[in-house]
Order: sequence, then structure tokens, then C-alpha cells
Amino acid sequence: GHRCSGGAAPPPPPPAAAAVAPAAAAPGPVAGAAEAGLVPEAAEVVASIKAVGDEVRAIKTAKGDASGKIAELLALKERYKAITGQDYVAPGQQGSKKKNKGGGGGGGGGG
Repeated sequence: GHRCSGGAAPPPPPPAAAAVAPAAAAPGPVAGAAEAGLVPEAAEVVASIKAVGDEVRAIKTAKGDASGKIAELLALKERYKAITGQDYVAPGQQGSKKKNKGGGGGGGGGG
């Protein structure tokens, strides 16, 4: 025979958010990372990439040897790629590294 399952409904599972541990406190808020939709870990890596990148530029300006810092930068970029699944592209560095005169034409729409 048919049994009507009109009994009490099982209690709903607890919200998943309750199980998430609070994010580790980053040293100071990372500017611009939140709106980019990055995970906190990626945001920290981006902050490090920018900091090391600035150091590399400063060393190069002073005609110093930045190879150690560049290696650090590459390692950070690899870590960023591991976290996000995409290559790190510095703002204003999209596309080819050719110094094209005039504004580069927008890439033609694929299709």
C-alpha cells in the first residue's frame, strides 16, 4: 500500500558558512584585491608581487643585480597561477611587450 510521507520534515542542514574558519588576518587590508574578486590568499600574493616588482625596479634603476628578486617574483607569479589557475598579468602590461607606437588597435573580435 501507499504510505503518505506527511511526517515531520528532516531538519535542514546547518548553513555551510558556519563551518568556514575566519580568514587569517592579512597584514593590513590589500587595496583593490577584494573588488577584483580574488581569494584572500591570491590577494596577498598579488600584494607581494607588486612589492617585489617595485624592489626589482629600484634595483635596476640603481644599476644593481636584481636576479635574486626576479627569481622571487617568478616564484610568486607561479604561486598566483597555482591559486587562481591563470597567469598573473600586471596592470598596464596586457598584450605583447612590443613598444607599439600609437594606441594599439583593439584585437579583432574572434569569430
